[in-house]
Amino acid sequence: MYSESELSPAMIAQKVLTLSAFRNISQEDYKVFLRHLISIGHLEKTDRNTLIVGLKAEPILNHFEFYSVFTTPKEYSVRSDSEEIGTVHQKYPVGTAFCLAGYSWRVIDIDEESSCIYVEKLEGISYNAWLADCNTIVETKIMKRIRSLLKSEDCYDYLSQSSKNLLNKIRFDCRNAGIIDKTIVKISDKSYYVFPWVGTKAINVLNLFFKSEGFNVSVISYASLPICLSVEDEPDENKIRETYKKAKSSSIDIGRFSLDEEDIDLGGKFDEFVEPSLIIKEFLFDFLDVKDLQINM
Repeated sequence: MYSESELSPAMIAQKVLTLSAFRNISQEDYKVFLRHLISIGHLEKTDRNTLIVGLKAEPILNHFEFYSVFTTPKEYSVRSDSEEIGTVHQKYPVGTAFCLAGYSWRVIDIDEESSCIYVEKLEGISYNAWLADCNTIVETKIMKRIRSLLKSEDCYDYLSQSSKNLLNKIRFDCRNAGIIDKTIVKISDKSYYVFPWVGTKAINVLNLFFKSEGFNVSVISYASLPICLSVEDEPDENKIRETYKKAKSSSIDIGRFSLDEEDIDLGGKFDEFVEPSLIIKEFLFDFLDVKDLQINM
């Protein structure tokens, strides 16, 4: 389009929607996307009802990063009052707690223009977790294999002695904590961890199901591995257990989940220019797997 000066919406559809990458995009979603690009100034309508590149899109198209395959990570400065604590490469939503520089912080405000995240200090330990980290999808069979590895006594000759010692220590700690054989582990009077040992798409479903049942939950991940669900502000373990069983046996309709686009990071290079409802739709259909969850819980 940039090289052809102006095109009608029908001509853009003919050129774009016939490409293999866009074969599953419906006409309705295409219209929503075009209207959004017009509303943010990336496309402009002419008096002949054709579309041209908008003034706000031209600097983006003319920048060398537009043609790169990978996203250049955006860096946010984390500040408490006037002091800079450090930098992060993801935007934590307001109210989210995370760990940086050895301390826990809660986000109180975000300044997009200056790329600053303003925080306040918290007591205790926090974990850096999105609702969904979709940059890396971990299959359920990987999590099952990790669990099997932790349960076994097998020793691997190719490991160095220090690696063998570390593996034995991790096995010992996991068994003592009860996370290998127990699905629900009590952390404090009102905090529990739920270990379903499933992959990214499955644990996303479980997370949203618990949220739909009124729980304050989040996914705890480490190196993209979906370790467990953290359930906060809930003193009744039986209620958690019943909800877990309900997630396994219920007919789950992903369309009923309530989602906020601020909670979703799909890792797409141009996601910020896409209409939020389409981002949510992509997450629901591409990053959730109800069948995987219910078979492997």
